[in-house]
Amino acid sequence: MIYGTKKPKNFEKMNYLELIEQRRLLDEQIKQQIEAEKKETLAAIDALIEDIKNKGIILSPEEIAKHLGLNLPTGTIDAFEKPSGKANPKGKNPSGESKLKGRTVPVKYKDPDNEENTWKGRGARPKWLKEHIENGRKIEEFLIAQESESQ
Repeated sequence: MIYGTKKPKNFEKMNYLELIEQRRLLDEQIKQQIEAEKKETLAAIDALIEDIKNKGIILSPEEIAKHLGLNLPTGTIDAFEKPSGKANPKGKNPSGESKLKGRTVPVKYKDPDNEENTWKGRGARPKWLKEHIENGRKIEEFLIAQESESQ
């Protein structure tokens, strides 16, 4: 909703320069409204915190984070810092490293003709496996039976 005393304009009769100016004015009004509501919300939070202190209630950062929907590591309050604005890609730690880095993966495929030829199923297929498949064999023939499957 646009606040103010002016009636909504007939946008269909405006040229593009007038529309751009209207968008700029609206963007500015949106920013002002967001800031006003943010200040109002923060004032309400401050009042709530003051009320909690006056009642002698002690909340840990972890308890507060849980109620705010934050995942806060024990003993830290880093989660309350302003986000950097950088996206955290899927499968990555906040540092940008893969969550799987350093973990070992069991061998999934083995060449029965040469025990040294193995593949964990990650990355590009190895040359030995490609050659076997090109010669008509199926990839399933090289699967190693997992312990959970044999029980």
